[in-house]
Amino acid sequence: EDTFEEEFDRVVVASGHYSVPHVPDFHGMGRFDGRVLHAHDFRNAREFFNQRVLLIGSSYSAEDIGIQLYKFGVKKVTISYRTKKTGFKFPDPVNEVELLTRIEGNTCYFK
Repeated sequence: EDTFEEEFDRVVVASGHYSVPHVPDFHGMGRFDGRVLHAHDFRNAREFFNQRVLLIGSSYSAEDIGIQLYKFGVKKVTISYRTKKTGFKFPDPVNEVELLTRIEGNTCYFK
């Protein structure tokens, strides 16, 4: 099975049905060196200026947060989806990847 890895400063978990938080448990997430928060707790894109951010989930929350992060100067946004890409052509530096499989330190591994 092909996999790849990438390092991140922050992870935003953007899953759950609108405002009902659901935080999936990915192997190693409890030992992630950066900050982990749910989309429900996202308030200000400015705090992510010049950061590499992973968004887990590919629905409205992830799209909205990804564009806000882009607008306020994030270094890179990666959206990790479970079933399929959104089909939207995001501006650079926003991209989509398959589902996160595990985290080691600041390195995230994907399908």
